[in-house]
Amino acid sequence: MAEQLIESKEVLLRKIFEEINELVKRQKWLGDFNILLKALSIRDSYTEGHSHRVAIYSYLIGKEFGLDKEKLSRLYIGAFLHDIGKIGIPDAILLKPTSLTLAERKLVEKHPLLGYELLKDRQLPFILNIILKHHERLDGKGYPLGINHRKISFTVNIVSVADIFDALTTDRPYRKALSLEETFSIIEKDTGKAFYPEVVEAGIKVLKKAGVLDIFRGSLLTEDLEKFRKEAFFTDVITGLPAFSRWKEKVVAVQNENDIAYVAFDIKGLLLINLTRGWEKGDEILEDIGRELQESKMGSFCRFTGGTFLGIISRKWISRFREVLNTVSVKHRITIHEVILERKSVSSAEELVAILIKKLREKKRVSATSGGLEKLVRRRWR
Repeated sequence: MAEQLIESKEVLLRKIFEEINELVKRQKWLGDFNILLKALSIRDSYTEGHSHRVAIYSYLIGKEFGLDKEKLSRLYIGAFLHDIGKIGIPDAILLKPTSLTLAERKLVEKHPLLGYELLKDRQLPFILNIILKHHERLDGKGYPLGINHRKISFTVNIVSVADIFDALTTDRPYRKALSLEETFSIIEKDTGKAFYPEVVEAGIKVLKKAGVLDIFRGSLLTEDLEKFRKEAFFTDVITGLPAFSRWKEKVVAVQNENDIAYVAFDIKGLLLINLTRGWEKGDEILEDIGRELQESKMGSFCRFTGGTFLGIISRKWISRFREVLNTVSVKHRITIHEVILERKSVSSAEELVAILIKKLREKKRVSATSGGLEKLVRRRWR
């Protein structure tokens, strides 16, 4: 029985590809955009496969909906290119393995506008309409324009249904794929709000038959390279510590725990060390600090900027933390200023960072010297 299902799906796919190839074979310019999609997939391996699958799902829904061959051709191409604007979204957002913040979500929501700007000179209104409006909703609560059903065509809405279907039935770093039943339930709940009832009816009918297409899910990159790319965006390359964005997530995760302390420390005159003893010396100090902190396994640390570090540790490790800083200080003959905040209630990671940096600056100000060379360098680099 399972073999028959696999065989029937292969026959279905073969038939679909034959029909699609016949529809778009005269659209030679599509190859240009296929190259763009491959470039995007190198940055975000999910997007290219997603675009292929959404195009196929859209084609199937459009065919069930009764569209003629010309409209089916344009629908397929528009769906194929619907996320092309993501080529302008920062990698740190595209590659983020956890849920997006509100600010990050707002940036992602610009991708329909970016796609429209990228292709607007091509004079392809039907396709541009799909690219620009595929995240709009009938009730006006979509993005990027917030328009309602009066300006949303059935063909655009077909791509919207295909898009959400593929998104929900695909594994993402922050959640597992939903079942067909869960997916159809979500789509049906949004009928009349986000989707036209006629589109949902046609969509569910053909998507139940086709099921989840397990195609175009590979990556152009090797697993090792893709893993390195993702880690690189969340790791400081000099110290090997988590990047600030990743460290903030840790703050949120432990903010209700009682046995923690927040720390901040700064290498005095790192810029002066770089200018007088060489940038390699400055990097050596940073590398040593990163290595000592990782090997000590006291908590979570990040390099905030320059020679300034932030951390979260258990209270029992405060003495050990100071020993590590003292070891680095003696080894490199440098001064490291540090502040420690034992359990303090903060409403956000941003508030915590502001408090730590303020206290660190106050401590540095109290112990600052009026040394001539350091003062001269500060004045020179203002």
